[in-house]
Amino acid sequence: ALVTIQTILAEHLVENSATVGRLFLDGLRDVAARHHTIANVRGRGLLVGFDLFTDREKAQFQPKEACVRFFKDCLAEGIILMAYTPRVRVHPPLILTAGEARHALTVLDGALTRLETC
Repeated sequence: ALVTIQTILAEHLVENSATVGRLFLDGLRDVAARHHTIANVRGRGLLVGFDLFTDREKAQFQPKEACVRFFKDCLAEGIILMAYTPRVRVHPPLILTAGEARHALTVLDGALTRLETC
């Protein structure tokens, strides 16, 4: 446990989590503004969540089959998230870089586009 705490402090992982988490959360809110199937984007640091809807105006959650399809679509692009229910959780490692966060946003944007066309 001591080595883990020393690594977190030495590599400034708390600061990285705050900085990259803010970039990711802001980017995800931009993605949500372009898609009617995502709402309630929330988070702190690199713990981020959002909800998948058939249409956010109707507040009707996506069915499980669609959530699983979204999960597998993201996974095929290298993004692991807890998305097999409509309440999606994202919790990447504290070493996530800004570039990796931007890549994840691109993947999520594409997966949402494909979700909306099914």
